[in-house]
Amino acid sequence: MRLTCGPLTTPAKVIVMKIGIDVREAARPNSGKAVYTLQLVSRLIKMQTRHEFVLYTHERPALLPQSERTRYICLPEKGFSWHRRVARHWREEEGELFFAPTSFIIPWLLPKRYATSITVHDMIAFQNNGLHSWKPTMLERFLLGRVLTKTRAILTPSEQTKRDLQQRFSVEDERISVTPLGVDERFFEQAGEEELATFKDEHQLPKHFILAVSGLQPRKNIGRLVEAFEKIAPDFPEVELVIIGGNGWNSAETVSKIKESSAPIRQITDCLPELLPSYYQAATVFAYPSLYEGFGLPILEAFASGCPVLCSERSSLPEVGGEACSYVDPTDTEAIAEGLAQLLKDPVLRNKLGNHGQKRAREFSWERTAEKTLEAWTSLHLES
Repeated sequence: MRLTCGPLTTPAKVIVMKIGIDVREAARPNSGKAVYTLQLVSRLIKMQTRHEFVLYTHERPALLPQSERTRYICLPEKGFSWHRRVARHWREEEGELFFAPTSFIIPWLLPKRYATSITVHDMIAFQNNGLHSWKPTMLERFLLGRVLTKTRAILTPSEQTKRDLQQRFSVEDERISVTPLGVDERFFEQAGEEELATFKDEHQLPKHFILAVSGLQPRKNIGRLVEAFEKIAPDFPEVELVIIGGNGWNSAETVSKIKESSAPIRQITDCLPELLPSYYQAATVFAYPSLYEGFGLPILEAFASGCPVLCSERSSLPEVGGEACSYVDPTDTEAIAEGLAQLLKDPVLRNKLGNHGQKRAREFSWERTAEKTLEAWTSLHLES
C-alpha cells in the first residue's frame, strides 16, 4: 500500500514520522546538491503533514523556514567528528527515518536497525574516466556499496542515474524511487525589455551573449565550449561568452584557455544567486556541454527563463531536456561550434526552443519532488 501527499481515496492509517536530515549544504546553496537540499527540505517543512523534522547542521541555515514541527540541532564539530556526533544524537532521538541528501557517512555509521534514506545524485565516482576529484571518488566508492546493503529508501533524480546505479550494484527496484528535481518559481518571472536592457548596462553585457552556468572541472567540458566559441567568434564579433561559476577541481587547463583566448570570454566567479534569472533571461543562448550529469538542473533554470538551450546528448540530459533542447556530441568541438552558430543565426529556432523550454520546465517543481520523496518514505514505513 502506498500513501500519497494528496487526499486518500480509501481509509488508511495515518503515518507520522520523526525524520532526521543532514541540512549542512542548505547554508551555502552554490551547487546542484546544495540547491536540492535547500529546496527539498524547505518544501517538506512547508507541506501540511504531521511529520516532525530534526535538522542537523553546523549553524542554522538562514534560508530554511521554521515551523512548530521543526527542530534545528547545531553541532560545532568538523569533519568526521560531526558525522559521528550526529549518528550518536540520532540514536538517542529514536526517530523513524534519517535522510542523507548529500553524504553517505551517517547512514554508514548508523546500525542497520535504524531506517535510513539516501539520495544518489549520480554515479560519476564509478565511471573510471578521470572526471572526478580523487578524494570524493575514493570516499564514495568506499561508502556507497556498504550503505546500499542497509539503507531502506534510495532516491535518484533521474531514470538514467537509477540505471547507472543498478548496473553497478544489485539493488531491487522497489527500494529505488526516481524523484526528479524542480525549478524555483523566480526563474519564471519574466523581466521587461527595459529592465533587461538596464541589467545589461549595469553589468556591461553585450546585446547578444552565450551563457554557461558551470564550474570549470573537467566533466563540465567548458574547455571544449571555449574552443568551439573561438571557432565562431570571427563570424559573430558582437557576441560574448559569459561563464558563471568557480574554477573547481583540476581546472588549470581550462582557466588558461580562457585567459589566453583572443575571443571575448568572461568568467564571473561571484555571481549573486538572485541575479541568475536575469542572466538567463538576458542571454541569447544557454550552453551546457557537460560530459556527465545525474540530472542537469541549469537546463531547467534556462528553460524556465525562456532561454534557448544547446545541450550535451550524454547521460541524463536528454531525459531532462526532452524535445526542448538542441543536442550535440559534447566530445565534438566542431559540432558544438555548429550548434552555437545555428542558434545565433536563427531567431525563429531560438524562439521555438525558448517556448518549448518554458512548457517543459512547468513539468518539474520542487513541490512534486517533495511529494514523491514523502511517498517513498511513507511506503517504506508501511512495509516495514
